[in-house]
Amino acid sequence: MKLSIRSKILLGYAVVLVLFFISQTFGFKLTEKYIRNQNNQILKEKARDAASYINNLTSSIELDHLGIGREFQLNYESDPDKVVEVIKYSIRQKFFYQNISILSPTGRELIKADRYSVSRDENLSIEIPTDPFKSALSGRTAVSKVYFSESDSMPYLSVFTPVVSELGLVAGVVKSQLRLDRLSDVIAQVKLGKSGFAYVVDDEGRLIMHPKHELVLSGPNFSDRPVIKRQLDSGEDNEQLLPESSDVYTNEDNVRVVSDSLKIPGLEWIVVVEQPEAEIFAQLTMLRNLYFTTAAFSLLLLVASSIVLSTRFIQPILKLIYFTDLIKQGNLDTEVEITSGDEIEDLGKSLNIMALQLKTNRSQLEREKENISSERNKLAVILSAIEDGVIATDLNQCITQFNSAAEKITGTESKQVIGRYLKEVFRLYDKEEELLPDRYAPIRNDTFEGVIFNKKNLRLVANQKESCVNLVTGKITESRAGNLGCIITVHDVTEELKLEEMKVDFVSMAAHELRTPLTSIRGYVQIISDEIAPQLSDEHKRYVERLVVSTRNLNSLIDNLLNVARIERDAFKVDVSPVDLSETISNTVSGFKEIAHTKNQTVEYLPLTTKFPHVLADSFRISQVLSNLLSNAVAYTQSGGTIKVKESIESNPDINGKSRLVVSIMDTGQGIPKEAIPKLFSKFYRVSGALEQGSKGTGLGLFISKSIIEMHHGNIWVRSELGKGSTFYFALPILTDDSIKHFNEIKTGDKLSQVNMNGILLK
Repeated sequence: MKLSIRSKILLGYAVVLVLFFISQTFGFKLTEKYIRNQNNQILKEKARDAASYINNLTSSIELDHLGIGREFQLNYESDPDKVVEVIKYSIRQKFFYQNISILSPTGRELIKADRYSVSRDENLSIEIPTDPFKSALSGRTAVSKVYFSESDSMPYLSVFTPVVSELGLVAGVVKSQLRLDRLSDVIAQVKLGKSGFAYVVDDEGRLIMHPKHELVLSGPNFSDRPVIKRQLDSGEDNEQLLPESSDVYTNEDNVRVVSDSLKIPGLEWIVVVEQPEAEIFAQLTMLRNLYFTTAAFSLLLLVASSIVLSTRFIQPILKLIYFTDLIKQGNLDTEVEITSGDEIEDLGKSLNIMALQLKTNRSQLEREKENISSERNKLAVILSAIEDGVIATDLNQCITQFNSAAEKITGTESKQVIGRYLKEVFRLYDKEEELLPDRYAPIRNDTFEGVIFNKKNLRLVANQKESCVNLVTGKITESRAGNLGCIITVHDVTEELKLEEMKVDFVSMAAHELRTPLTSIRGYVQIISDEIAPQLSDEHKRYVERLVVSTRNLNSLIDNLLNVARIERDAFKVDVSPVDLSETISNTVSGFKEIAHTKNQTVEYLPLTTKFPHVLADSFRISQVLSNLLSNAVAYTQSGGTIKVKESIESNPDINGKSRLVVSIMDTGQGIPKEAIPKLFSKFYRVSGALEQGSKGTGLGLFISKSIIEMHHGNIWVRSELGKGSTFYFALPILTDDSIKHFNEIKTGDKLSQVNMNGILLK
């Protein structure tokens, strides 16, 4: 059945109204139940508070007794006045003490004092052996029943506490008489609402504490009240929990009250709390009146508003229906005019803006279609002109773009590879390890944009053709929206590597060719230095010494060139084994102390203070690295400077849970510029400026040192501050007992593969 908007609004308001009445009624019932439960909880809490006040009071009295007993044992024989002073101090501090006395085990009063006087021997009496007195003699604090004095009709209570000697024997009893009407102020602290209060009765129902002192003096007995009778009938000497619902009765002022009670363990007193019923349910009465008033007003308001709103909504909505029919027909030149001043008017304005935007977008889409076609043609031209291979993939690692450079590198036409998986077109190898597409072209779902893979000197095999390439893979933010997985750039370095290999071959050949004549020159120079030099003049001797140094430097250069060639050919090997490098480091440092001494420099050696660990190393190569670093430190440190060689053990960040040996060489030289540090370990690199002056280096020593340390799976780095000096570090992984055992198991000769070295270091 189809209903009009007016009918739907009226029906909707009717449903809302019914739900409102139901919720209001349900809420009122819940509120009423909540108030009753809340009041029961408050009564229980107030009863516990009153009981707590009385328990705290009895604990305080017992502490006073213990203090008096302690003073009695210490000073009664020597200075009884001190005992009296302590008693009078306690009476002054607590207004409810009538008197306090100390009794002997036989019941004779030894000392007795009240608020105003002290009883002497002739005024002292003997305590009748009551049950509380006997309990105190047995070592327990006891309280008498409440009794009313015949002279003043006041309720009193006596408390007995044993005086225990160091041997554990009862030496006497401290007795205090308490006037309970003076404790009414304590119970008066318990307040419930505006006029609720608490009172206390004894185990016979007699009133002993009440905010109204005159009522206590009249000595009423409330044992017939249900809230008290229930506690008296329970007969339990412990805290009696109250029932879920409180008792209602009419009190001595003829007021209906809601009450609850609680028995105090030990004393067998009953604490009663009560509050007028009218005061408790005053809020509930107010809520009931508010409920009926709100319900009537809501009914009138909802009926009136439903009629007005239903009429006001119809006309603007009919206009909107007509306008949307025009848009559906493609007429985007009209506008709808609505002046209702509400959301429907805003909707009409939004529809007008939407129609205008649709008209604009229709024209823009036509232009964009032409631009996209033009840009696609431009992109095709650009990709074909790029010398590097460009390969684009979708989110399934299938090829979507394959430029002419990629065709040349792989030897495959683009039309043969579009839509195929990467692994079906070519294979990539890093040395002997094959790289899968998930590694060099991963599909990432995050918003990262930039390079996600970058690797040089990879071997690419495609269509029975092999090339050496540098590969970079990138990702853009919009890749998922455009079904673009990643963009792979392939740079063919096959010819570059061939040229580099030719260069290395030439350097190696030149170095070998120079070594033969240099060996002859060194031999002749050595003969001149040993046999003829003593017959030469001082000036000629200096010439010979310079010739010896020059040939030595030239020989070092040739060695370095050969080492660089071996490193780049992967022919430079290290002969590793588990070794203790302490002697190697010590001997190398000692060899440089004399050289540094000639330049007025100091070399300090700070070895490990603990046992030197074993590392997997080639002692000769490590000595070569340390010699190079010390040689640089001596060369670049001024006269009078200091060079420190220090050993330490640190955690290895590259192998979790493992440690490494760190050797540092610190000098007080000129320091290294910050911008030069990243290039410091490159081939033939020399720092320009002040450090270059007087330097005879070739820029190969640090490159060779870095290569040696990395062959040991170690690290080498530098920290420097210009004008203050530099510190070079190299670190080697420390072998555990398991690593050494593993080394001995897999060793098959004097050489070990890199794979084996990795396995040993990870043990």
